[in-house]
Amino acid sequence: LDLDVVEGGLTLNYDFGETTASTVTYSSTSNLEFESTAATANAILLETTNTAAGIDITTASTTVDALDLTFNSVTTANGIDLNANALTSGTALNIASTSTSTTAPTSARLAYFNWAPGSATTMTGDLFRLDLGSNGNVTNLFHIRDGTSTLFRVAEAQIESAVPHSFTAAGDVTMAFDLLLTNQTASAIKTNA
Repeated sequence: LDLDVVEGGLTLNYDFGETTASTVTYSSTSNLEFESTAATANAILLETTNTAAGIDITTASTTVDALDLTFNSVTTANGIDLNANALTSGTALNIASTSTSTTAPTSARLAYFNWAPGSATTMTGDLFRLDLGSNGNVTNLFHIRDGTSTLFRVAEAQIESAVPHSFTAAGDVTMAFDLLLTNQTASAIKTNA
Protein backbone atom coordinates (compact mmCIF):
# COMPACT_ATOMS: atom_id res chain seq x y z
CA LEU A 1 0.00 0.00 0.00
CA ASP A 2 1.39 3.38 -1.04
CA LEU A 3 -0.89 6.31 -0.33
CA ASP A 4 -0.30 10.06 -0.67
CA VAL A 5 -2.58 12.49 1.13
CA VAL A 6 -2.17 15.97 -0.39
CA GLU A 7 -3.71 19.16 1.00
CA GLY A 8 -2.45 22.37 -0.56
CA GLY A 9 1.34 22.25 -0.34
CA LEU A 10 1.35 19.47 2.28
CA THR A 11 1.94 15.81 1.50
CA LEU A 12 1.54 12.87 3.88
CA ASN A 13 2.82 9.60 2.41
CA TYR A 14 1.94 6.16 3.79
CA ASP A 15 4.12 3.36 2.44
CA PHE A 16 3.46 -0.10 3.89
CA GLY A 17 4.14 -3.66 2.81
CA GLU A 18 7.12 -2.91 0.58
CA THR A 19 10.24 -5.08 0.48
CA THR A 20 12.11 -2.23 2.18
CA ALA A 21 11.19 -0.74 5.54
CA SER A 22 7.65 0.62 5.68
CA THR A 23 7.62 4.38 6.08
CA VAL A 24 5.30 7.26 6.76
CA THR A 25 6.73 10.44 5.25
CA TYR A 26 5.55 13.94 6.10
CA SER A 27 6.77 16.66 3.78
CA SER A 28 6.15 20.23 4.90
CA THR A 29 7.84 23.25 6.43
CA SER A 30 5.06 23.30 9.04
CA ASN A 31 4.97 21.38 12.30
CA LEU A 32 3.50 17.87 12.43
CA GLU A 33 1.10 17.62 15.35
CA PHE A 34 -0.65 14.58 16.84
CA GLU A 35 -3.48 15.53 19.16
CA SER A 36 -5.81 13.25 21.03
CA THR A 37 -8.76 14.10 23.26
CA ALA A 38 -9.12 10.51 24.47
CA ALA A 39 -9.76 10.31 28.21
CA THR A 40 -7.50 7.30 28.73
CA ALA A 41 -4.05 6.71 30.21
CA ASN A 42 -2.63 6.07 26.72
CA ALA A 43 -4.08 8.86 24.60
CA ILE A 44 -1.29 8.37 22.04
CA LEU A 45 0.40 4.97 21.88
CA LEU A 46 3.54 3.95 19.99
CA GLU A 47 4.02 0.22 20.25
CA THR A 48 5.98 -2.58 18.62
CA THR A 49 5.23 -6.25 19.26
CA ASN A 50 8.30 -7.62 17.47
CA THR A 51 10.99 -8.62 19.98
CA ALA A 52 13.72 -7.64 17.49
CA ALA A 53 12.34 -4.15 16.84
CA GLY A 54 12.46 -0.90 18.74
CA ILE A 55 11.34 2.70 18.34
CA ASP A 56 14.02 5.17 17.22
CA ILE A 57 13.79 8.96 17.17
CA THR A 58 16.46 10.62 15.02
CA THR A 59 16.90 14.30 14.27
CA ALA A 60 19.43 16.39 12.34
CA SER A 61 19.01 19.41 14.62
CA THR A 62 22.24 21.11 15.73
CA THR A 63 21.25 24.39 17.40
CA VAL A 64 17.75 23.61 18.66
CA ASP A 65 16.59 21.00 21.17
CA ALA A 66 16.44 17.56 19.61
CA LEU A 67 13.54 16.45 21.84
CA ASP A 68 11.36 18.60 24.08
CA LEU A 69 9.03 17.02 26.62
CA THR A 70 6.67 19.32 28.52
CA PHE A 71 4.61 18.06 31.47
CA ASN A 72 3.47 21.36 32.98
CA SER A 73 0.01 20.00 33.83
CA VAL A 74 1.23 17.00 35.84
CA THR A 75 0.54 17.41 39.55
CA THR A 76 0.49 14.03 41.35
CA ALA A 77 1.53 11.59 38.59
CA ASN A 78 4.98 10.90 37.09
CA GLY A 79 6.39 13.07 34.32
CA ILE A 80 8.20 10.07 32.85
CA ASP A 81 7.32 6.55 33.97
CA LEU A 82 10.05 4.13 32.87
CA ASN A 83 9.73 0.41 33.62
CA ALA A 84 12.28 -2.24 32.62
CA ASN A 85 11.18 -5.27 34.62
CA ALA A 86 12.79 -7.90 32.37
CA LEU A 87 16.38 -6.60 32.54
CA THR A 88 19.15 -9.19 32.81
CA SER A 89 22.30 -7.52 31.47
CA GLY A 90 20.90 -4.45 29.73
CA THR A 91 20.60 -0.85 30.94
CA ALA A 92 17.26 0.84 31.60
CA LEU A 93 18.55 4.34 30.82
CA ASN A 94 21.78 4.60 28.81
CA ILE A 95 23.18 8.09 28.23
CA ALA A 96 26.50 8.20 26.36
CA SER A 97 28.61 10.63 24.37
CA THR A 98 31.84 10.36 22.37
CA SER A 99 32.16 14.13 21.96
CA THR A 100 35.73 15.51 21.99
CA SER A 101 34.61 19.12 22.47
CA THR A 102 37.01 21.09 24.67
CA THR A 103 34.08 23.09 26.09
CA ALA A 104 32.17 19.99 27.18
CA PRO A 105 33.16 20.16 30.90
CA THR A 106 31.79 23.70 31.26
CA SER A 107 29.01 24.12 28.71
CA ALA A 108 27.94 20.56 27.83
CA ARG A 109 26.77 17.93 30.29
CA LEU A 110 25.48 14.38 30.12
CA ALA A 111 22.88 15.29 32.74
CA TYR A 112 21.68 18.48 34.39
CA PHE A 113 19.07 18.71 37.15
CA ASN A 114 17.84 22.14 38.21
CA TRP A 115 15.05 23.03 40.61
CA ALA A 116 14.58 26.80 40.56
CA PRO A 117 11.33 27.90 42.29
CA GLY A 118 10.06 31.34 41.36
CA SER A 119 9.99 32.34 45.04
CA ALA A 120 11.30 31.10 48.38
CA THR A 121 10.17 27.48 48.74
CA THR A 122 10.93 24.79 51.31
CA MET A 123 10.36 21.25 50.05
CA THR A 124 9.79 18.32 52.38
CA GLY A 125 11.63 15.23 51.19
CA ASP A 126 14.58 14.51 48.92
CA LEU A 127 15.46 16.42 45.77
CA PHE A 128 17.35 13.40 44.43
CA ARG A 129 17.04 9.84 45.72
CA LEU A 130 18.47 6.39 44.96
CA ASP A 131 16.39 3.67 46.54
CA LEU A 132 17.18 -0.02 47.00
CA GLY A 133 14.18 -2.21 47.76
CA SER A 134 14.09 -4.49 50.81
CA ASN A 135 14.74 -7.57 48.64
CA GLY A 136 17.59 -5.98 46.69
CA ASN A 137 21.30 -6.58 47.25
CA VAL A 138 23.92 -4.92 45.10
CA THR A 139 27.69 -4.39 45.15
CA ASN A 140 27.42 -0.61 44.81
CA LEU A 141 24.43 1.70 44.93
CA PHE A 142 26.50 4.56 43.49
CA HIS A 143 29.90 4.35 41.79
CA ILE A 144 32.08 7.08 40.24
CA ARG A 145 35.03 5.83 38.20
CA ASP A 146 37.90 7.30 36.17
CA GLY A 147 38.36 4.65 33.51
CA THR A 148 38.54 1.47 35.57
CA SER A 149 39.74 3.17 38.78
CA THR A 150 37.27 3.87 41.57
CA LEU A 151 37.09 7.48 42.74
CA PHE A 152 34.05 7.20 45.00
CA ARG A 153 31.52 4.47 45.69
CA VAL A 154 28.63 3.86 48.04
CA ALA A 155 27.93 0.24 48.97
CA GLU A 156 25.26 -1.07 51.31
CA ALA A 157 27.71 -1.31 54.23
CA GLN A 158 30.55 1.08 53.35
CA ILE A 159 31.52 4.29 51.56
CA GLU A 160 34.89 4.28 49.81
CA SER A 161 36.70 7.36 48.57
CA ALA A 162 39.98 7.30 46.65
CA VAL A 163 40.50 11.08 46.48
CA PRO A 164 41.32 13.62 49.22
CA HIS A 165 38.44 15.45 50.89
CA SER A 166 38.23 19.11 51.81
CA PHE A 167 35.78 20.13 54.55
CA THR A 168 35.56 23.92 54.28
CA ALA A 169 32.42 24.63 56.30
CA ALA A 170 32.71 26.26 59.71
CA GLY A 171 31.92 23.80 62.49
CA ASP A 172 33.08 20.53 63.95
CA VAL A 173 33.36 17.17 62.21
CA THR A 174 31.66 14.49 64.31
CA MET A 175 32.36 10.76 64.25
CA ALA A 176 30.22 8.35 66.21
CA PHE A 177 32.90 5.67 66.46
CA ASP A 178 36.66 5.14 66.13
CA LEU A 179 38.97 6.84 63.64
CA LEU A 180 41.29 4.11 62.35
CA LEU A 181 44.44 5.08 60.40
CA THR A 182 45.41 1.95 58.45
CA ASN A 183 48.63 3.17 56.82
CA GLN A 184 51.26 2.09 59.35
CA THR A 185 54.12 4.04 57.77
CA ALA A 186 52.56 7.33 56.62
CA SER A 187 49.51 8.14 58.70
CA ALA A 188 49.17 11.02 61.14
CA ILE A 189 46.73 13.57 62.51
CA LYS A 190 48.01 17.08 61.83
CA THR A 191 46.77 20.59 62.58
CA ASN A 192 47.69 24.08 61.41
CA ALA A 193 46.02 25.68 64.43
